[in-house]
Amino acid sequence: MRSSLFSSVSTKDFFTATAMSLSICGTITLAIWIGWRMHINLDLFNWEFDIYAASENDALISHLAKDLEFDFNYSSHCLTNNTNSTDVREAIGACEVLNHVVQKQQWCPAVVGVIDVMSALCCTFMLQAHSGVKRRVSTAEGMLSEQEAQGAARLQAVLKRSLLVVMAIAAIAYAAASTAGSAGIFSQAFYAFGVGGIVTIFGYVYVETDQALLHKLLTQTRFGKIVMQVLRNEWMRAFVVCSFSFGIPTMLLLDRLRQNVRRLRFPNETDIDKFTPAGRRVINELRTWHWSMILRKADIFSVITILLFVGLKGTYVFFSWLNYFLLAAQLDLVAISSLVFAVGLLMFMLPIVPGTAVYLFSGVVLGFYSTSNGLHFGVGIAVGAVLASVLKHVACTGQYFIGYLAGKSVHVQRFVGVDKVPTRAMEMILNKRGFALGKVCILVAGPDFPTSVLCGILKLNIPQMLLGTTPVIVVSIIPQVAVGALLTLPGNEEYSALATVFAFVIQVLATLYVSYRILKTAEENLQSLSQYREEHAQVAELTRRERSYTRKFLEVSSWAKLPIHIKGLLVTTSGILWSAAFVLVIDFMSAQKLCFRRFSMTDRIDDDFASGGLGGNWWNIVLQPLGSIVLVSTLVAWLGHGFVGMWLDRVTRRNLLLQVGSDTLDSPVPSPCDDMAEAAEQPPRPAAIVIKEPDPDDS
Repeated sequence: MRSSLFSSVSTKDFFTATAMSLSICGTITLAIWIGWRMHINLDLFNWEFDIYAASENDALISHLAKDLEFDFNYSSHCLTNNTNSTDVREAIGACEVLNHVVQKQQWCPAVVGVIDVMSALCCTFMLQAHSGVKRRVSTAEGMLSEQEAQGAARLQAVLKRSLLVVMAIAAIAYAAASTAGSAGIFSQAFYAFGVGGIVTIFGYVYVETDQALLHKLLTQTRFGKIVMQVLRNEWMRAFVVCSFSFGIPTMLLLDRLRQNVRRLRFPNETDIDKFTPAGRRVINELRTWHWSMILRKADIFSVITILLFVGLKGTYVFFSWLNYFLLAAQLDLVAISSLVFAVGLLMFMLPIVPGTAVYLFSGVVLGFYSTSNGLHFGVGIAVGAVLASVLKHVACTGQYFIGYLAGKSVHVQRFVGVDKVPTRAMEMILNKRGFALGKVCILVAGPDFPTSVLCGILKLNIPQMLLGTTPVIVVSIIPQVAVGALLTLPGNEEYSALATVFAFVIQVLATLYVSYRILKTAEENLQSLSQYREEHAQVAELTRRERSYTRKFLEVSSWAKLPIHIKGLLVTTSGILWSAAFVLVIDFMSAQKLCFRRFSMTDRIDDDFASGGLGGNWWNIVLQPLGSIVLVSTLVAWLGHGFVGMWLDRVTRRNLLLQVGSDTLDSPVPSPCDDMAEAAEQPPRPAAIVIKEPDPDDS
């Protein structure tokens, strides 16, 4: 609409009207929804009305009952404790679908209202930096003119805010998955909002900026160099491929259809190219990408996603078994706390186990222990919070030493990029003493294991690291322990929801501020962060010694030179791994599970399926046949990934040995995680231009 129907309207007027419309619609929708919930004498987070609405939804009940061999009744089949009934067991799927649809019916207005308000805030945030950004400039190479410098300053502010909005939207999607996973409607809505919001921001930058000015900004300014360094990184390109696998071919298909329509409307004015000029630029850019390495890095992103979902399910099964084992042992409070501490510390040392799972486990075990032994419910929460807090700091120290020992390897140092600007910017922030906000946000909002390990690799001060981690007690540990304890008590959904929302908001805000702080630090200290450092001499020497190997590896792995069977294997393994990760994401968000049965750490493995258990066999958490297909195909595809890596290494070494006058071969087998493209020689770039923005708040 912006690029067609309202192209003649100024940017300020268009987005001001959009922000006002969205804010008014969102506010009215939320007000009506809240008034409706209050009118029926139910609290906002009370689920009694959902149960009532489900029992009265005759049309949906009739639709679900058509495949059942008995008369389906919501009250008798979904709200009963008689799990030994055959009818109840057969009606489990129908009850889950019915509850999920009713929750969507009741909560969709609230979600729509919240997303409208958030979209209005994004428009307002972007407008603060926009003031006549789109203007004609000369396309000649060289220094920016005075007029171009003014436009570039405004455009730079727009790009900064666009990056921050993208990071905020990504943080919303991540936080929705990690803290609100029990509420499927919220996870689905915020995932959709995240993908749609990121695409919208990219479209906004494309429509509202002058391409010639954007090119000069990205090639001749400090900020532009930082952005281009990120965009040219193969890890970032692999992430884009994983995130928009369907989006890229869909966009090109629509662009080709658009060009065909143009040919029909303007046969004498349209270019003979199959794509529009914009689509052709995208294709030309994609052709410059090193696709074999990008696909291999995309494989790693897919495998990490698969491990996180599988690891989370496995963690819940293990914690469920351990929870009831500890309670059956009838230990005293000191003994059970000691065992929870030991198990939690072991789980913290596993990279795929999130810290929230450990906090929830502490709350579940100690909360249930306190109520079942005549203690006040708050005692279990207090003991669990103190235990989890000490556990978190001890685990951070252990993870730090893992990173410290691993950091003695020059290959590990090169892998994390200790000589790169982004990593050095994070190091500068983390080296600040006390409770510096940027430092605290990194240590609190960052993933538990990777963050502490990175601190060890960078050899940061341990007491200062632990001091910066301390606020996690308030923003994450206490809320998550409370949620775990409340899971053992029925009828406390509203308090559990409030604690989850609090953790969700803190996660989003902290991630947003971390992104801003790293970007700001990298831009303000680009020169000093780019300088040679003596402590990184071994990394530079390793890169120099492996330069001949790296060049030959890039040459051998060039897409045009790969044999057809290796190309086919690369595409096949990437497609399988990405599809497996995609199916697991859908399974996580869907009410009807595809791969893994719904199971929480408060459920019992020995209970039957109708009671939420696994029928006495932990492997029953994997749904057949799709669950086993995903796991087996992932293993097979990863073996194929390893075969391609060994083939590339063998061919590279053989070609180096055959090369006359080649450098001394002193390079190990490259990890698929090594960023080969960064080691290649880059063409010289123009000197950076420092642009002062018109308003310091724009940064």
